[in-house]
Amino acid sequence: MRRSFSLYIFYCMLVISAIAGAAGAEMKGAQQAVPAAKPPIKPQRPTVSAAFPYKSHYVTVDGHRMAYIEIGDPQAKPVIFIHGVPTWSYVWRNVLPYVQASQRRLIAIDLMGFGRSDKPQNGNIGYFDHVRYLTGFIDVLKLKDITFVLHDWGAAIGLNYASHHEDNVSAIAFMEGLVAPAYPRPSFESFKNPKVVKMFRNFRDPVKGPDIMMTRNMWIEKLLPLSIMRNLTEEEMNRYREPWPTTESRRPIWRLVQDNPIEGKPADVTAAFYQVERWWRATVIPKLYLYASPGRILRTDDHAEDWMVNNLNNIKTSFVGYGLHFLQEDEPEAIGRALDEWLRQLELTSGGA
Repeated sequence: MRRSFSLYIFYCMLVISAIAGAAGAEMKGAQQAVPAAKPPIKPQRPTVSAAFPYKSHYVTVDGHRMAYIEIGDPQAKPVIFIHGVPTWSYVWRNVLPYVQASQRRLIAIDLMGFGRSDKPQNGNIGYFDHVRYLTGFIDVLKLKDITFVLHDWGAAIGLNYASHHEDNVSAIAFMEGLVAPAYPRPSFESFKNPKVVKMFRNFRDPVKGPDIMMTRNMWIEKLLPLSIMRNLTEEEMNRYREPWPTTESRRPIWRLVQDNPIEGKPADVTAAFYQVERWWRATVIPKLYLYASPGRILRTDDHAEDWMVNNLNNIKTSFVGYGLHFLQEDEPEAIGRALDEWLRQLELTSGGA
């Protein structure tokens, strides 16, 4: 009994000593400030809707119809949402309600060849073609003082436009984009994961690539659901299948993926990515980096957020939760609320939209 009581007294003294030490450390003030912890990383299963309650509108660009959805004040400054591979404006459906406000004009486009847009050039629409069609879309609608919200290839395309039309771009938000520090890739091996290395090599293969992406539709049937933490419903999967009913209809996916800048190829795309990166590092346009853990392209274990903060000007970051690549399907509310708060701050600074 004495031994137990002595141990009890000993443990109490240790606890008291620890508390006193912590209090003493706190008294030292800001000299030994502890960095704020990241928000807790927990798998989320948000309630999302498969419904797409938006009407598609169309404009003609270079003789072909380009689809988009629009909500808000048509006289307000535009906020343009640009998707990537293999999605379309549908991917933003659960984000838009949190960003919608009377003083904003929200536009989510379908890249040419994707979604409900036409598939010109027999579907052979590459990176530079997409930049040209985006530029034409903006010109036809006479859009000014644009704020971009960019994802995946949409980031590469939107930033290229912004680098050549900086006077027409007010702010840029982005997530999981084909941007530095992830792209251009110095080698296939830089993907680190052997399965990913093999996958991207197969994408470049003239026989395996079309079979994977066009014949078997693997971007939709496998890669899309594997890049989302929650399980997509059959209704959601059918929405993503909608633009790609036949083998040949999927050519725009295959073609754009060929332009992934890896090992210096394609040379013209790689050069353009580096040109955009130089501009991206120098510009003081307000930026918002939205990220989740672990991510796929811009990964938390690669310290992508640190790179953004240390290399880009006038940038804010927002941790939105737990997700892989298609963060809009895992954390739509967190993304929408972060965008809304950032836009409110910009509107206050600029004196309103």
